[in-house]
Amino acid sequence: GGPRTVDGVEDLRSALTDAAAKVAVRPDIQIARLPIDRSFAVKGFGSVVTGTLVSGSIAEADELELLPVGRKLRVRGVQSHGQKVSEAHSGRRTAVNLAGIDHHEIERGMSLAEPNVLELFQIFDAEVEMLPDAKPLKTRQRVRVHIGTTEVLARVAVIGDDVVAAGEKGFVQFRLESPVAAVIGERFVLRSYSPQMTIGGGSVLFPNADKLLRRNAEKQKEFLGRLVGSIERSDELLQLLVDHSGERGIVGTKIRSATGWTNEHFTKAVEHLRSSGDLMYVDGVCISSNTFRALQKKVLDELEGFHASDRLAQAISIEKLRSGVFRHIPGSIESEVLSSLAAGKKLSVDGEGVRLTGREAQLSDAESKTLEAMRKAFWDAELAVPKVDEVLAAASAASGISKDVARKLFQQLLDSGELVRVSPDFAFSAGVIGELVEKLRSFAAGTADRSIDVPKFKEVAGVSRKYAIPLLEYFDQQKITARRGDKRLVI
Repeated sequence: GGPRTVDGVEDLRSALTDAAAKVAVRPDIQIARLPIDRSFAVKGFGSVVTGTLVSGSIAEADELELLPVGRKLRVRGVQSHGQKVSEAHSGRRTAVNLAGIDHHEIERGMSLAEPNVLELFQIFDAEVEMLPDAKPLKTRQRVRVHIGTTEVLARVAVIGDDVVAAGEKGFVQFRLESPVAAVIGERFVLRSYSPQMTIGGGSVLFPNADKLLRRNAEKQKEFLGRLVGSIERSDELLQLLVDHSGERGIVGTKIRSATGWTNEHFTKAVEHLRSSGDLMYVDGVCISSNTFRALQKKVLDELEGFHASDRLAQAISIEKLRSGVFRHIPGSIESEVLSSLAAGKKLSVDGEGVRLTGREAQLSDAESKTLEAMRKAFWDAELAVPKVDEVLAAASAASGISKDVARKLFQQLLDSGELVRVSPDFAFSAGVIGELVEKLRSFAAGTADRSIDVPKFKEVAGVSRKYAIPLLEYFDQQKITARRGDKRLVI
């Protein structure tokens, strides 16, 4: 070349200014994250770390979390590109003066982040692109993943294929040898284990993934393909993560950890999908509206089948639903499904029992008469009731119905609250128990210390010891009485 001149510099400067003006400022939707590349001490100031602020902002007096150790630290001061600033913004070289820690405790590869958002993980799914001259990437191959400022050793599991060929893209699961914190869309460099050479790069797609099972590979591959196209579109990304979580739903804290979103941006995205009817947010858990409706239908179908198979039973226990339809479902989603169906008059929830609205036990004449006979037997016996098994045997013999049916009819009287079972052997009419409680409280009101012993209880109740002990133990459980040595305090 010829001699250097400054000709054209102004034109270049003008062109760069125009180009810069046309670049849209991307709203900062992610929390503060600073991968640390150096740490050192400055006399009079203490520990200082440097790095490029990949998202968010860091200001003086902020509290940050040092990852992966999880230690909370206070910011004493901030510099950006060598200048002291009150706040540093994403994309800039940043130095942070930290209080309460020695610089020797901080290493390259650690990072600073807004506290209590990012979870550490050792498995993540990613899209990788191999260099044209690299060897194919194979399942079980050991590699080095450079993410943020850290290098982590990992094993590869290629998703849906055996290899990712040179110059090709593919989906891969990395199983790391030590935990990291990273978010969806975060870039990384891939190097061979030995010799150490760059062989490709990629983006994190699904942090904290479950270990890949071969039978799920195609489904996971399709999910990851959709994630690739939604990284820049928050609503779409949120909907994908929620849909993928299925009936279990996904807690908001997991979404924020995976995306690195600020609480403000997460709330806005959730509200947008809620208002469009695509998503429900129940006690911190997101679930797809379609999935929620399918869960409601499963519950109604289960109840329909239950009523069809057992015409004598009035309700199915919630525990039975929990071992079936609601297995693995968070309690908040279970409650919302039941309460929404009850509000829509589709079912009734009575204590621990659930039944379809309008469905009662369908009894034959013999069964109805037996039910009435049992009800009368317990009421007439007052506190001198026979044993439960004796009542059932008598009912079965008198009506010709089976002992099993008699037991179900007895259960109906318990479920309706007409009978109270105080022990395996004895049940009493609820009205009789109510009268006894009134007698007991009336007696206690006339004593100095509201206490009663077993002999006095037998006298007040007019029962033998056979009934007195189970009745008193039942009253203890119900907090009507409280044991004090060999006496009971009437509460």
